[in-house]
This record gives sequence, C-alpha cells and structure tokens, in this order.
Amino acid sequence: MLEYHWFNDKASVQAGAKRSIPTGGLIQMKKRKVVAMIASVLAAVTLTGGYASANAEDTASVLKDGNVVTLKMMFPGANSHPADMIEIQDEMNKIIQQTVDAQLELMPVEPGAYYDQENLILSSGEKLDILFVLNQSQELANRGQLLPMTDLIKDYGKDVDAAMGDYIKACYVNNELYGLPTFHEYSQQGGLMCLADILDETGYTTDDIKSWDDVENVLTKVKELYPDVYPLVTPEAGKGCFEYYYLGTFDTFLTYGVGCYADDDPSDGVEIINMYSTPEYKEMAERAYDWNQKGFFLPDATTGTTQCYDYFRAGTGFGCISLIHPGTVSENSASSGQNIAVKALTPSVITTAKVNFAQYAIPTQCVSPEKAMAVLNLLYTNSDMQNLFRFGIEGKDYVFTDKENGIVGYPDGVDASNVGWTNGLWLSGNSAIAYTFETDEPDIYEQFNRFNTEGRMSPLYGFAYDSSNCRNELSAISNVVNKYKDLIETGASDPAESLDKFNKELDQAGMQNVIEDYQAQVDTWLSSQQ
Repeated sequence: MLEYHWFNDKASVQAGAKRSIPTGGLIQMKKRKVVAMIASVLAAVTLTGGYASANAEDTASVLKDGNVVTLKMMFPGANSHPADMIEIQDEMNKIIQQTVDAQLELMPVEPGAYYDQENLILSSGEKLDILFVLNQSQELANRGQLLPMTDLIKDYGKDVDAAMGDYIKACYVNNELYGLPTFHEYSQQGGLMCLADILDETGYTTDDIKSWDDVENVLTKVKELYPDVYPLVTPEAGKGCFEYYYLGTFDTFLTYGVGCYADDDPSDGVEIINMYSTPEYKEMAERAYDWNQKGFFLPDATTGTTQCYDYFRAGTGFGCISLIHPGTVSENSASSGQNIAVKALTPSVITTAKVNFAQYAIPTQCVSPEKAMAVLNLLYTNSDMQNLFRFGIEGKDYVFTDKENGIVGYPDGVDASNVGWTNGLWLSGNSAIAYTFETDEPDIYEQFNRFNTEGRMSPLYGFAYDSSNCRNELSAISNVVNKYKDLIETGASDPAESLDKFNKELDQAGMQNVIEDYQAQVDTWLSSQQ
C-alpha cells in the first residue's frame, strides 16, 4: 500500500544535510480524531484586496454563507471511475457540510494521462478547485497557475499548518506558500535491496554489508552461485542501476547537477558546485564501469520497462540499489512474492524536493479559495475524512482485521485488482491519522516519523531555485546530461574518456552561468534566514 512509482519522475531528487525537523504532531494524531475547528480561525477579506484578521463570526459567515459551491478535486487514481467513488464522495460531503457550505466532486485521473489532463485544464481555465501536484509546484506557481496559500492557511488552515509543521516550509516559492505536502518519507536514503534467500546462500548477512566494497563481495558470490541471475537490476523502470548510489552526498537541482554538498555547513555560506565534476561522482563512475565489466549490471537497464520486483518475482534478478525507507521490505515482499532484505548504505537526508514532490494546491481558477482551503484543512486533520479518501467504505473497500489497533485489510473476495476504491499513503494527504493497512507494519507511521526526524537536513532545505534567468543554459545542459548521464551511471562507457567530455560539454552549455546565478540566489536566501 506504500507504492508510488506510477509516474516517470520529473525530478531526480538528490540529497540533504544536518539537523532534524519537528514532527508537527503527525503521529500523535493517529489515535484520535482531529476535527477542523473552522469557527475559530480568522477570516479573509477578498483575494484581490488581501486578507485581514477577523473574528470567528466573520470567518463562519464566509464558510457557512448559504451558498453551497461545488469544489472539483483532481488527483491521480488507479482508474478514472472507481466503483465506490460516488458513495465515498457523498460521505465526505456530509463531513464537509457540517462546517463549510461546499460539496466535493472527486476527479481521479489515470496516471498515464495525468500531466496532460492537468496542463489542459490549467491552460484552458476550466473549473478546478483543488489539485494534486507532483514535482511541479514551482513551475506552476511561476506560470501563475496556482494561488498563494500564505494568508489562506492562516485564516482557514490553522489545523493543517500545525499538523504538518516545518515540512510546509518546503512548499514555498518566492516567499509564498503554494501547496501542502502529503505525508510520506521526507528523508531519503539509498542502499541494497535484495532477495533474502539468495543472500543467505552467499554466507553474508546484512550486518556484514557496511560499504559498497562489501556489496561487491556479495555480488561476486551471487554471480558465482547463480550465473544466470542478474546481480543488480534497475530499481525502477527506465532508471540506471546506480540511480541512487550517491544519495546523501549532494543536494542538486533536478538532474542538472547544480547544487551543494549535503553536509555543507550553512553557517558560513553554502558553495554551489557542479556535481558531475566532483571526486565523489568520479568515484561512482569508476565503480559503475568496473561493475559493468564484471557483469554485475542488467544490460540496457535504462531502456527497460520492468520493475525490480518483477525481476525478483521471476528469480532473474538478485538485488538493486534502491531508495530505502519504512515499508520497503513489506512493500516489495508483497509485490514480488519473495522474502526481501535491505541494507541502508547512504546517509539519510531531507531536501526541499523530497518533501514538496507531492502536494495539494489551489489553482487560480478556484471558485472559492477560502472554502477549498477549509476542505483541505479537514482532509489533513479529520480522521474520518482521511479514512474515506484513503480506504473508502467500510465493509465494501476494507474491513477491520484488528479494530482496537486500527488495522484494516480487504474484505473477502476483494483485492487490489477489484477493490472499489483505494489511495496510497503518499497521495491521500495526512495519512498518519488514518488506519494502517494489514500488509504494512503495525507501527508504520511511527517508523516514518523516526525516519524523517532522524534524517539530516540539507543546508538548502526550504530554498527553491528560480531558473528563469538561465532557461537557455539549462535546456542545453539537459541535452548534455541526457547524452552522458545514463551511459556513465550504467557503466556503459569508460569514465577515463567520457567524464572529461561530459564536463567539457556542460561548461560549453553554460554550467558556470547557472552556478553563479544559483549561488547568488542561495546567498540572498541564506541572508534572509538569519
């Protein structure tokens, strides 16, 4: 139930640095309902005229004005017409209408069509009031297609602001808030994920694996024992085997390679670098080439359409270098039908991009931003609302397997292929206040909380780069990255030859201009944080 690799990522998210972030009370809310206290928040004047503080009666008059508006909410769904959607929608509206004169119209869109549908609606100005945004908030905000929430959340979203805590800071663009992050793993970490049974046969355990050299020893033994099994496969379709090798080392802007070291100390400034010209990237490239020469890698990894768990299920792949987070073992064991073992090998880090990649936002064509914000406030803080949106209708889409502990599963005769409604943890808003699915560990939300708070924070956490000054350079850099990155990270080319060419062409494309522009913005941002 944690899987979220539906989309081809628009961003290659990298690393982070020191310090932890407060939990914002996410886990503490799991066992109790947190009803949105709409009548106690401040009221807004108008979007065009700005917001002013008001009393509870004024706020209530905005939300309970006798005009029941329909709020259209678009988000990715496994299919566009789930069987139980109307019933779920009706039940959610019963909760909404206790405090807000609005009714929600759910609009799930199949993942393969999501970006196109989103672009069509936003460009045309067609009615849309609440939008799930994946890796695009800055882009859409800069286009003027999203409304700032900075004042809205003060007046109509105080509860969600408190619930999500400092994680909301990752969703600012040019000092304005444009979205609410969903609850997911905010920290990220890379490591080895593999078939536990084959690992046992090698004579190694996860405790023996402390470095990439140790991983090499394991892969060598796997190749010896199982010559027809690929020692390393791609973690996700279309990605190279080393996609997550250097997590925790850098925090960069998408795949352009411009950013900083994740452990840079912001107290004396942050140096912006070209990741691809660093000794660390060179070391990775040399290892990739060496491992490919030794036959460890799946051939043509970046052109395939098969997921790692498909190789595990078929017994044709031993392991992959993967994102490691709470639920990795249960998620991939369920997907593959195999016993899975994991070992984290990179630092656990928190970056702006990792937190803000999944958000709920309010488009500019929203009919009532105040009511949309109030509905989002309910989605993030009312457990009944959250359980409806995530799991659907009790008895039809889920049943309790352990009611006392809030554990649910599918009813008899129902599974993922025919359930009338379901949403993933990462998509449903603040799922930390929802039930726990039976295939997840019972304390999965507590695990997420620990994982997130133990991660170190990037020195650029909360910073969003405005690329408008360097669009031509970034376009040229993107072409160069697309030419070399996969070749190098899959070990298909000798870095002794290709790495220098890569960086020479990056320089010719304008890398230094981007670094200087990025550095200037970072310096200004750091000054504003003091």
